[in-house]
Parts: sequence; C-alpha cells; structure tokens
Amino acid sequence: MIVQVPVGLRILVFVAACVCVCACGGADELPPSIFKDLNDKVIVAVKANDVEAVKALLQNRAPVDARGSGDGADEGYTALLYAIERRYLPLARLLLQSGADPNLPGGHQNVFPLLTAAGAGERDLIALLLDYRANINQKRPDDGMDALAAACLQGHLTIVDLLVARNAVVEPQDLGYAIGGGHTPVVERLLKAGAKPAWTFGGRTMTQIARESPRATREEMLALLRQ
Repeated sequence: MIVQVPVGLRILVFVAACVCVCACGGADELPPSIFKDLNDKVIVAVKANDVEAVKALLQNRAPVDARGSGDGADEGYTALLYAIERRYLPLARLLLQSGADPNLPGGHQNVFPLLTAAGAGERDLIALLLDYRANINQKRPDDGMDALAAACLQGHLTIVDLLVARNAVVEPQDLGYAIGGGHTPVVERLLKAGAKPAWTFGGRTMTQIARESPRATREEMLALLRQ
C-alpha cells in the first residue's frame, strides 16, 4: 500500500533537511541545487542593491563569494565585484563584514575589486577594501595592471594620493600612464613619491612618452622630467 504524504508535510521535511545541513556545515556542503539557488539569489539581490535581502540570504548560509553566471564581460563576477562596480558602498561593506574575499578576480579580463574601484575613482570604496586587507599591489595577470596604475591612467589624483599613502609600490607603468594621459598633478605626485624620470616603460623612455602626450600639457611634462 502506498501512503500519500501531504504536500505541506513534504515541504516541511525538505526545509528541515536544509536547515540541518546548514547547521552541520558550511554553504559549500549544501546539495548542489540548493547551493546554486542561493548563489543566484545573492547575485540578483546584489544587482538590485537590496542590502536587507543579501543580509537575510547570508544569514541562511548563502555563499558570500557568490558568482554570476551570465555570458557577458561580467561572467564569473563575485557579489563583491558587482557591488564595487555599481558603487554600492553599504552593500560592499556588508559583504566584506560577512567574509567576502576582497582579492577574488572575475570576468573575462580578470578584474578585481580594488582595480575596479581605482579606475572609477571611488575613494571610499578603496579605503574600505584596504581596511579589509585587499592586496594593494595585486596585479591583473595578462597586463600587470594594478590599482595605482589604473588611477594614474585615469588621472585620479586623490586616489593616487591615497594609494601612495597606504604604501602602494610606485612603478614605471604608473609614471608612464600618467605622462601619456597628460595628468600633470599625478606626475608631480609620483615624482615626489620616488618615481624616476630615467625609467622606461613599454620600451620607451619617459621623455619619449611625454613627447607623444597631449599637446596641452606636453611642455609641462618635459619640464618636470628635466627637473
């Protein structure tokens, strides 16, 4: 004889089993289907900037380093990367407080949180990431781009100031990007921080890069390098 179990009872048994699994181990011990469901819900909530929903999901053992599964450039982005890219400061803080890894890369270009925040000129996000031990000198594997280089490329002087003050290593690429972009104040700051006019970058001297920089600042660049 087959005993029909009421639907409501089956749901209660399923939920109880999930709670038992969560109580006995981490989210990575959940059945794959449940883990994926929680993972996807975190990403949806982060994209919606729904702090309370993310908090509730994390309290129920959803993965704090959940990853997106889209087909675009952001495929494989972590929840933290989405929050940083969209400049959701409170949400980024919640994820970091909950144990998110500040150094995990994602996407086809292997971007990482500090690089993204530096390129966008987001000082508060950078300070937050550094407070949670983001690697200030972390580099993208394919081109060696790091947070300071991104800030120099975009001419974000306040970000360069912050990163140099927090002991970011000043390298030839930083000076080369700043000169090539015609960012005179950034070049001045880098030289004060120990950058050398005699450095080369990409097989060219800094003077050669300056001669190819924007016309409006070219003479200023050359004068700074002569000093």
